[in-house]
Amino acid sequence: MNDDFNELYNMLIKERKDVSEVKDKFMDDYSLKVTELRTLYPKYPSIKSEYDLDTEFDKFRIDNIFLRNYIDNDLLDFKISILENLLNDLYKERNFKDFIIAKEEMLSKEEYLNYIDNNDINIEYKLKWLKEFNDK
Repeated sequence: MNDDFNELYNMLIKERKDVSEVKDKFMDDYSLKVTELRTLYPKYPSIKSEYDLDTEFDKFRIDNIFLRNYIDNDLLDFKISILENLLNDLYKERNFKDFIIAKEEMLSKEEYLNYIDNNDINIEYKLKWLKEFNDK
């Protein structure tokens, strides 16, 4: 797509109410899911019963702090790993979307109309393009 077309396309797309409703709904849903993940905390095991708190309180406190810290660090590493993988996948998805646009622009009128109207054909093209994308 050339720059003039991109500018016109972006201007028209931003003014469409149905497009902004879809995007707003998606962003709200996505934000809610991310918030749910961020506020997910473990229920720590209780080790109080393993100590005589009158005589071993300091040992209990140190062990309990260590245990909670150990759990928290492992779970933070896990969350970071999940988010890093998600971020990498999103960058790949963006590149694949650009690849798809280039492929869609090369379709004939009949191919393109079949592609957007027929889900089976759409999937068939996208699977073919995904293989091409991954092979490059």
